[in-house]
Amino acid sequence: MSRKSRIPLYRGLTTTMLSLVVAFSAGYAIADTWRSTVDKVLGTKSFVTDTTNIKYKSTYKTADQLIAAAKALSIQEGAEGTVIMRNTGSVLPLKKTAKVGVWGTAGYNPYMVAAGNSDQVKLVPALKAAGISVDSTLEAIYTQLATHSTTTQSGWSTVTTYDYGPNFSAGDYNEQGYQIVEADPDTDFVAGGNADANWKSSVSDDVAIVVFARPGGEGTTYHPGIARDKAGNTLNQNPLAFSPEELKTVAAAKSTAKKVVVLLNTSCAFEVGPLIKDGSAYQVDGLAYIGIPNDYQFTGIVQALVGDVNPSGALADTYAYSSTANPAMMANARLSLWNFIFAMKMVRKKCLAATLPSASPKRVPFKWPIFMMGKLLILGSIRSR
Repeated sequence: MSRKSRIPLYRGLTTTMLSLVVAFSAGYAIADTWRSTVDKVLGTKSFVTDTTNIKYKSTYKTADQLIAAAKALSIQEGAEGTVIMRNTGSVLPLKKTAKVGVWGTAGYNPYMVAAGNSDQVKLVPALKAAGISVDSTLEAIYTQLATHSTTTQSGWSTVTTYDYGPNFSAGDYNEQGYQIVEADPDTDFVAGGNADANWKSSVSDDVAIVVFARPGGEGTTYHPGIARDKAGNTLNQNPLAFSPEELKTVAAAKSTAKKVVVLLNTSCAFEVGPLIKDGSAYQVDGLAYIGIPNDYQFTGIVQALVGDVNPSGALADTYAYSSTANPAMMANARLSLWNFIFAMKMVRKKCLAATLPSASPKRVPFKWPIFMMGKLLILGSIRSR
C-alpha cells in the first residue's frame, strides 16, 4: 500500500478515535454529575471505603490534633527557613524591650502562600505576640495606605491590587515590565496614609524592620532592565533591584531608628548591593531572607529574629550585586510563543531544503531538525532582545 493510499485510512482512524475520546469524556462528566441518582436507581455504590485493612494509620486521634501539629510544623519551618544574611552591631537578636518600627507595605501585607485561615498570623501580630512594642504611628499610616486597593475575581482566586504596594502581579517576561509599587514616605504618607505633615517627629524607634517583597514562582520571570515605578515610568534597572521609593523607605527608616533590619519577602535573589556596601547611604545593620510564608510561619520567623530559636537557614542561591552579572543571563531571553512558531517554521523550511550525503532527498536524519531547532531558538532569543 502506497503512502498516498494510506492517507484516507489515517484520516478515518484519527476522526474515529477523536470522536470516541470526546464521547467518553462527555459521558464520564454526565455520569459523574448524576452519580448519586444512578446509584439510587440501580442500587449500586460508586465508592466503597474499606476500614478493615488500613495500610497507613494516622497517629492523631482527632482532626484538632492534626491541625495543631500542622501549625506547629509551619512555625518550625518559619524559624528554620529564616536566613540571617547580615548582622552587624549585634542588631539581632532583637531585644524584647526594644521599640520596633515596621516599614514597607509588605510589612503589613506580605507576599504569602496563604490559605486565608481565620487565625492567620502576619508580621506585626507576630511581633506583638512575642512581646515586642510596635510603633503605632507607622502602623496607622501603613494600615490606612492598604485601604487604597481594588479586589477582583480572577478564575477561582480573589486578587487584591494595592495602590501603594506591594505589587504581587509579575507576568512571565512581561513586555511592559514589572511595576515596583512602594509607598514614598515623603509624599504618600500624607496623601494616602492620612499622616500629619510632621509625622516623622512622632517616630523614634530602637530598631526599624523594613520589608520588601517580590512575587516569584512558575510563570513569574523577570526580564532584565524593564522595571517600572508605581507611576509606570521606566526605571532603566532590573526588577530585582530596589526602586527609588524602596531606597527612600530605607533612608527614612535610618533617620528615625538607631538600627535597621531589612527582611526579604521573596523566593527571588534581590540585588542587595546598596544595603551592604560600605559607605552606602542605604547600608543597613541587619539583613534576613524570610521567603514566602504561609498562614503561621511569621510566628517562627519572629522566633528567629528575637533569638528564641537559633537561625539555621541557608541560601540556595547566590546573591549578586547585579543579577545580570551572572553569565547565564546571556542566554536569558523572551522566548514567546511567536518566537517559537517562527523557529518551527524555519526548521521546517531548512529541513525540506536540506540535502545531505547520508540521506535521500525525501528523508532527513532526525538529528538535523533537533540541531536546527536549537540553533534557531538561540537566534530567536537574540531577535527578541
